[in-house]
Amino acid sequence: MIMNGVYLVLLLWAAWCVFSQNVKDGVFGRIFYSAIAIAAFAAVFSDHAVTMSRSNQILVVAVACIGVRHFVMKLYNSHRKPRI
Repeated sequence: MIMNGVYLVLLLWAAWCVFSQNVKDGVFGRIFYSAIAIAAFAAVFSDHAVTMSRSNQILVVAVACIGVRHFVMKLYNSHRKPRI
C-alpha cells in the first residue's frame, strides 16, 4: 500500500515535469521524466514481480540520469562566460 503511494507520487511528479512549461530541462530531461512516469505507471498497475523489479531498476537509473544531467549542467553554466 505504501509503495503504491510512492509510485503514484512519482508518477504524478514526473508527468507534471513532462507537461509543465515551468520545467526547463530540455529534451533529455523530458525523456528521463517520461521514463520515470512510465516505470511508475507500470509499477502501480502491475502485479507481476518481474515488472516490479524492472520498474525499480528503471526508476533508479532515470533518477540517477537526472542527477548527473543536473550536475553537468551546473558545471557547464558556472564556467560559461556571462552574457552582456
